Amino acid sequence: MVHNAFVRPLFKQLLRIFPRQRASASVEAPVDPPCSLRSSTGDRSGARRDASGRFACLAGAGALVLAACSNEPASPGTGGTSSGSGGTTASGGASASGGAGATPDGGGAGTGGAVTPPPPPEWPLPALKLTQIASGIRWGTFLTSAPGDTSRLFVLERLGVIRVIKNGALQATPFLDLSSLVGAEDNNYDEQGLLGLAFHPEYAENGRFFVYYTDGSGNNVVATHVVDAANPDRAAEGSPEALLTITHPHLNHNAGMLSFGPDGFLYVGVGDGGASDPSVADPDMQGQNPGTNLAALLRLDVDSSYPEAVAPPGNTQGYVYDYGLRNPWRFSFDAATGDLYIADVGHEAFEEINLHPRGAGPMNFGWSQTEGNACHRAGCQPESYAAPLHEYSLPAGQAVIGGYVYRGKAIPKLRGTYLYADHVHRKTYALQWYDGQLLNQAEISSDLGSEMLTGISSFGQDANGELYVVEYQSDETSPGRIFRIDPE
Repeated sequence: MVHNAFVRPLFKQLLRIFPRQRASASVEAPVDPPCSLRSSTGDRSGARRDASGRFACLAGAGALVLAACSNEPASPGTGGTSSGSGGTTASGGASASGGAGATPDGGGAGTGGAVTPPPPPEWPLPALKLTQIASGIRWGTFLTSAPGDTSRLFVLERLGVIRVIKNGALQATPFLDLSSLVGAEDNNYDEQGLLGLAFHPEYAENGRFFVYYTDGSGNNVVATHVVDAANPDRAAEGSPEALLTITHPHLNHNAGMLSFGPDGFLYVGVGDGGASDPSVADPDMQGQNPGTNLAALLRLDVDSSYPEAVAPPGNTQGYVYDYGLRNPWRFSFDAATGDLYIADVGHEAFEEINLHPRGAGPMNFGWSQTEGNACHRAGCQPESYAAPLHEYSLPAGQAVIGGYVYRGKAIPKLRGTYLYADHVHRKTYALQWYDGQLLNQAEISSDLGSEMLTGISSFGQDANGELYVVEYQSDETSPGRIFRIDPE
């Protein structure tokens, strides 16, 4: 496999040594059959044909990831902050009706009801820039905000700490320190650690939030905790309560994204279990086994039987909703449409952006029978699986970092555009999907200046819908930074 010149030589050496009360949503549960069934039975409403002539369901018509790229180490990214006044509620600000990342103009992940189609996105894109808002983040993996909270951002550090950026200033006291529970190494190639955070859509009322981390035994853990009733900048004393513990056979491909969907359920991205030899793809054949909680997008009801999580109706099997995913490091819901974008880190051939349209039933994205639009294993039948919305390979990148569809107000001409990145090559990209069609796509690295960063581990979104980039530090002594995407 050819490695890009940007990849640090140390990475190559290390890889040889270490192969390694539910939201008040009125949205009905999906009732469509799995995408693979619709495409194979000839129902092509809402399907698209790829270059090879097969159909995939589409409505309307990347070490962390990072070991995302088979032989490259993972690395986390850059985030940002937004201004606003604080408060004394759990959210530190106004109560929200939407889910995490709710936006004033488009609704949020936890908002139910009918979807009013947004206007089509504009092209060409406006000039953009990265504005640094914080530094001193140690192995940053994610950034988010609580619903309706415009004064604070929450930044995850892989070793187990959740930091707070309040009114533009990084706070010295963490929101939560889970380092005693998290199993992670203090280096830039480990894929384990604190990987995901999501606030309940009714966080302002119930103070509940959820974390995803790897424990000391290498298991993937989804746990819930509450904010301190007396201090909204601190979590309550005590350890989070585990809702789900997944045995993970290897050190890599943990994924780790958490997000509430338009249906009010908690979605969880889990990798395929990895491999001790990164050149071997899916050695335990987890990709096409919905009987495990690996290689999948899980969907959990965290309200009806609180504090336990249950599988809601409409899942494929148990907690598994979508499957056939290798390492879905980051995914997000479009706050205006409810469509789900899943960035799946590839093996050695293709990085994928997958689309799960709102209202579609469970989908099988093909791994490890397929990688991108191509067969990965002999005898594969591509027509049986949902094709990616977009795929790319070298030289475009080697480890996709999923982002968000922009729905903020600061950059009107960017609305409706999905931004994503590649960790290894530090490139950033934009694409526009609208009314069942992929309209436009372009690289925006030069505009943003993303190739000057040491690595991108994640995007983030604040309560106003503005987007951020989390920079992953290059070594143990260089702290990472958080940037906001601003108009030029």
